[in-house]
Amino acid sequence: MKSSQQGHSHTELWRRNLPLAWVAIFCGVFSFSFIFPFIPLYIATLGVSEPGQAALWSGLTGGAGGLGMFVGAPVWGMAGDRYGRKNNMVRALLGSGVSLALMGFSTNVYQLLGFRLLAGFMSGIPPTAMALIASQAPRSRTSFCMGVLQMAMFMGSTFGPLIGGFLTEALGFQRTFFAAGGIVSLVGLAVLLLVKEEFQRPEELTAVGPQRQLRLFFEAVTTREVLAVLGVLTMIQFSPVIMFPVLPLFLEELASGSVSTVSSGIAFSAMGFTSALSSLLMAQLGERVGLKRLIVVCAALSGAFYLPMLVVDAPYQAIALVAVFGLFSGAMLSSTSALLGLAVPREQHGRAFGASQSASSIAFAVGPLLGGVFAATVGLRNVFLVSAVSFFLVSFVSLRFIRIRRQGDVYPESGRTSAATDER
Repeated sequence: MKSSQQGHSHTELWRRNLPLAWVAIFCGVFSFSFIFPFIPLYIATLGVSEPGQAALWSGLTGGAGGLGMFVGAPVWGMAGDRYGRKNNMVRALLGSGVSLALMGFSTNVYQLLGFRLLAGFMSGIPPTAMALIASQAPRSRTSFCMGVLQMAMFMGSTFGPLIGGFLTEALGFQRTFFAAGGIVSLVGLAVLLLVKEEFQRPEELTAVGPQRQLRLFFEAVTTREVLAVLGVLTMIQFSPVIMFPVLPLFLEELASGSVSTVSSGIAFSAMGFTSALSSLLMAQLGERVGLKRLIVVCAALSGAFYLPMLVVDAPYQAIALVAVFGLFSGAMLSSTSALLGLAVPREQHGRAFGASQSASSIAFAVGPLLGGVFAATVGLRNVFLVSAVSFFLVSFVSLRFIRIRRQGDVYPESGRTSAATDER
């Protein structure tokens, strides 16, 4: 009787917390993304007026954020498993809010670089929210929950740059940083007051030192099942970002320089919108056909739809294909996040999703760099061929290496097994 009551309580918690987690992720990604487009312009106001140098410092600032994220994610993932996922979520929101506001106080590029490093280290709103919901939701609903939360990420990154442009025009650079920090901080206070968690520290993390915690972290994320999912997640995010620095130039080439800025904005917005849509809709499909199968098929189709980019001759054709990429991308990312939640016990979700953020930071740091190198060496169009080959590789690796240890788990709510885990 007691276990039944606990199960009911857990069910109520995830239903209550899921909308709040959605808002937290949306506002976090939204606030970070609406400051990124004007970072090079902000740097120019800090004494770096030469465009080439401003671009260099913009790249260094972005790299500092990625480095901070890579280092901080495992630390906060372990903290979430030890002190509670809600506490970790509040920490990420308030820490990010303060860091964003501090960037507005920068008086030179060195301070901006340091504050961006701090913001990257303190960030991690999506993985902390995902860890909280994954630890509470029934395993039969993990795919749905991850799809909902991935949708929040895509929606935030779609609308953030657009709203940020208007805010910058209306408020100026400094106040836009303050607005970004204020939004995230207010959401952090809302999470503190409204989110509920019945957290019990795992026995293995009771009275253990930092060295033992680090060992437990690596033990959790280096199993065959988790490593395969993390590797696929990195590849899924790496493959499309290869084209990010190339796409605006490619559209400019197709448009003969006339509407390149407008076309680029439409292309990235279309990709974000279709990714958000599919992350929710495809999560439902993944529960029926199996998450692994969905990843394999979507990756193969992504590779196939990248190939026409080699022969398109008009911007609208390229934009249409980019929108299709978004459909497959949203499905793959939500499915991979769900598989990660299923690959580890609930008490290890903080560590697993922390590791996923480190993996993502690698993809976003290396992908654009390689895209630029490929564009310079093999030409703009051939970069899309590289992306196509990368996705075909994702499909093969997913088919060959993804394994879910808890195959055939029975869900107490329904007494059935899930297609999401019933795969080999």
